[in-house]
Amino acid sequence: SKVLELLALEPVRRRFAIGEDDFSRVERWLTDLQVHWGIDDAYRAAAPWNYPTGIEAGTWRIAIDRLINGILVQSPEDRETLAGVVGYDDISGSSIQLVGNLASFIDELSDFTLFCSEPRLASEWAETLEALLNTMFDVPFEDRNQLTDALDVARELRQHAATSAESAQLGFREISALFAEELDGIRSRSRVWGDVVRVASLSRLRGVPARIVAIRGFDDRAFTSGRGNGDDILLDAPRIAERDFHAEERLGLLNVLSAASDAVLITCNGFDVTNNKELPMAVPLAELSDAIAGVIAAGPEASASRPVLIRHARQLTDPVNFGVVSENPNKNVVKSVDGAFTFDPIAAVVARRIIDVAGEQPVEMQWPDYEWDPTEFDRSSLSIQTLVSAIKKPAELYMRERMQISLPSELRSSDDQVGLWPGTREYSMIGSDLVKAARSGADLRDQRQLRQLMGGVPIGAVGDRFWTSIGDEVSAMLATPGVDFSAEVAVPIELTLGDAGIFDTIEVSAAQVLEIAFSKASGRHLVRPWLRLAALAIAEPSRVREAIVIARSEKKDETVAVDRFVLAGESQADRLASATRVLTFALGVHQRALCSPLPLFEYASWADLTKSSHVNTGLNSDLKNPSAAAIFGDRGFADFTNAADVFSPLHPIDQDFATSGTRFQAYARALQGCFAETTVMR
Repeated sequence: SKVLELLALEPVRRRFAIGEDDFSRVERWLTDLQVHWGIDDAYRAAAPWNYPTGIEAGTWRIAIDRLINGILVQSPEDRETLAGVVGYDDISGSSIQLVGNLASFIDELSDFTLFCSEPRLASEWAETLEALLNTMFDVPFEDRNQLTDALDVARELRQHAATSAESAQLGFREISALFAEELDGIRSRSRVWGDVVRVASLSRLRGVPARIVAIRGFDDRAFTSGRGNGDDILLDAPRIAERDFHAEERLGLLNVLSAASDAVLITCNGFDVTNNKELPMAVPLAELSDAIAGVIAAGPEASASRPVLIRHARQLTDPVNFGVVSENPNKNVVKSVDGAFTFDPIAAVVARRIIDVAGEQPVEMQWPDYEWDPTEFDRSSLSIQTLVSAIKKPAELYMRERMQISLPSELRSSDDQVGLWPGTREYSMIGSDLVKAARSGADLRDQRQLRQLMGGVPIGAVGDRFWTSIGDEVSAMLATPGVDFSAEVAVPIELTLGDAGIFDTIEVSAAQVLEIAFSKASGRHLVRPWLRLAALAIAEPSRVREAIVIARSEKKDETVAVDRFVLAGESQADRLASATRVLTFALGVHQRALCSPLPLFEYASWADLTKSSHVNTGLNSDLKNPSAAAIFGDRGFADFTNAADVFSPLHPIDQDFATSGTRFQAYARALQGCFAETTVMR
């Protein structure tokens, strides 16, 4: 995260030609590549980390190597292209330059990190820092003075080293403290000193007259300049005639205040931004506040005195900043200020709107229904997977195709910490990949090596336990009795039902439709083999196939859960009728999902509708989908079965399709009923 913060700085991005969109792409790459911390394994092995050598997973170096190899060696599947490197294949032609720029940035950072690992001569530090500042930052002309200030500090370091400490060895901490102290005292100059507003440190504005003096950030951390860094033994035993930093701070503050002719404005943090706890004022500010309060109390203003301390809202658009009395006693702006606390016109518009809607009840978004128009959507070439997605996630189809709204998928972000164990989603993905590899005849040891190189899996002793655990589950699935795991053949599907056409290719064996889901057993795993079985029955009516679904069992004493079913019907004609009904149902859901937000869910609609806990457990997973969450909010079983809820009444489009109970119940019963009536479980 620290490296990303550095790369996110505009001068750095400008130097390495990385735009805002490019930066978002880099963030996605780093998340996919499981980058956590450390330039390379050598950096981790050095003090103070002292990691074992050779652990490159999660470092920046292995990520860059994978990106570059992904450009040089195009491969549709993950494989080791060079020794210890798996190419990253999600690289487009337009990203080649971006990869090179990112690699240049990491190279510069790596070189500097290596340089900082040992004490160096002051002249060496000066030379390296000058080169680094010019290499890493491209500062616009109007802010060039900030870079100039930093370069001046480096040059002064070189001059002082040549005259007084030519052979002194300085470490990174000393140099870092030196630059922080020197730059803190340098004023932030404007291009013309005669501008109306002057911005600088307190020490630079002593005695400079001004109508209004504003001191920002009057916190304890602001009063550390000139003090030692913790290793000055003289500070522990001060003597007469030595500098009194506390007194100097107060004198400097008094000089600045005396320079104001009209007003003085001082700001500080009153509450912690993370937990909203009240923060004590800095000691000099507390003393100043007490002194001002004492003057007001003894002077002619005592009869109409106002609070010395104004507690205003941190948010600029808070109505209390525009003369509204707050119920919060900590916000006393109205008592202290005549009129608005800010003159920002845009903020005033936002605050006015907040006031207008404050007393209104929240209005739920009304998602409209549309009439079905067969000419509006092309359904002449649908795939089985399209119909599966329509049944599992119809809200996503409605948002994307009908409303033309693209919501982000599940958000993932980079994490500095290396996980000890993959999450549920990652565990299932790894298991699914291992099952596919094992079925194709690949050696699982090679797959383990490949995954270790790609990152995102445990290492060391924890890694051994992880691979043993997941390997046992894979072996148990592939040892399921009565299942043919041999090579499958491709069966082309070309069907026409009404206004829709289904065109696909299904990989199956002669007698089985196999579905292996490396996740907990659930009704949702039945949908794809169900639709595939129906399509195959129509494409090859003479063959009778059995669908087999293998998943991870939820029972403690079982590893694998197996479901087997065939299409209902003793004769070929009966099986064709069942298959036609299945695909007609799927096409009906697809058509209605394009017209209306259907309360049909991947998990909850397969649950026992008589048990609220089962339905709510399913909804907890279903409503993590951004489209479903946007439409249905945080509804639960009680809402979906409440006849007064906005989503409960049946719609005209539901006629002759979903008819029993509330709309959620009707679609769940239609799904479960169609499956039960068209299949026979074995």
